[in-house]
Amino acid sequence: MFMTVFHEFGHFISAKIFKIKVLEFAVGMGPAIFKKQGKETLYSLRVLPIGGYCKMEGEEERSGDERAFNKAKVWKRFIVVVSGAAMNLLLGFIAIIVSVCCFYNLIPTTTVARFDTLKIEEKEVEPVSNGEGGLMVGDEIIAVDGERVSVTSDIDYILGLSQETAVSVTVKRDGEVIVLENVPFHQLEYNGTKGLISDFTVYGVKKDFFSVLGFSFKETVGAVRMVFRTLKSLVTGKVPVTNISSIIGIGGAISESVSKADSFRTVIRMLLYYLYIISINLGVMNLLPFPALDGGHVVFLAYEAIFRKPVPQKLYTILNVVGFALLFALLIAVMIKDIIQLII
Repeated sequence: MFMTVFHEFGHFISAKIFKIKVLEFAVGMGPAIFKKQGKETLYSLRVLPIGGYCKMEGEEERSGDERAFNKAKVWKRFIVVVSGAAMNLLLGFIAIIVSVCCFYNLIPTTTVARFDTLKIEEKEVEPVSNGEGGLMVGDEIIAVDGERVSVTSDIDYILGLSQETAVSVTVKRDGEVIVLENVPFHQLEYNGTKGLISDFTVYGVKKDFFSVLGFSFKETVGAVRMVFRTLKSLVTGKVPVTNISSIIGIGGAISESVSKADSFRTVIRMLLYYLYIISINLGVMNLLPFPALDGGHVVFLAYEAIFRKPVPQKLYTILNVVGFALLFALLIAVMIKDIIQLII
């Protein structure tokens, strides 16, 4: 709920900045258990701890009020719409910064430092990515399987999605860019999906103001790319749709991770990681061009900017209702799947 409220606060604060009338800012859903009427806006706390909302004059239906959402200039409405997702991305960025400052001794690079023996299914296995035609200590990895990488999480994620036993790796070696073909990695299987695992450790650099900000920004961009890569993999069938989780599945994963933690410090680090991942996912998914999502509103605004007239109210309402119904059906289906998995 915290991340959704943070999202809605983005809409709220930008609407206030542009003097758009905000009728209500609610934390939670369902019947109100606490209300406070401000000068203009009703602030409420509602019984169901699942999200919240920011209700603006003229947001769903046309209004004649001069301060209504539909009366504001298109560029102002665009900022109000995307500011929710922007706040989620900002929250993820802040979570990374806090995690790096508190838990990282060094800032990891993408330059290979050494190759490690791995433990797979209780067996120790030797690294296979080094050797003739493979990686070497000192190689700066700049792309894996044709996709550019900026941080080690990029490398791990691309390898994790690969269903092959070897991939191409582009490196910078002695100032020269080299493409290494068919670099082998060990393969693992998780939830019915096969993927590769890296067998090397990278160099780290000292933490300072600029290295922390730079790394955190790259991690945020990498996480955004990760969402799009996951969506692409779902469409192409590389990742089964059964891997999609609802709040129940995510909550179960968090609970399981916390229960296995060996210290309070580890718990905090895990919670920051989940905050970062979920917040960025929420921000990116909300910007998808689908009715009932912020991205759908962006499409409507683009139409209005191009054709100098808003989308007809009837069509706008129908698309949003249909979009919301489809999203709700998907949510229920995924929740049922997660409940069944928890029971089994």
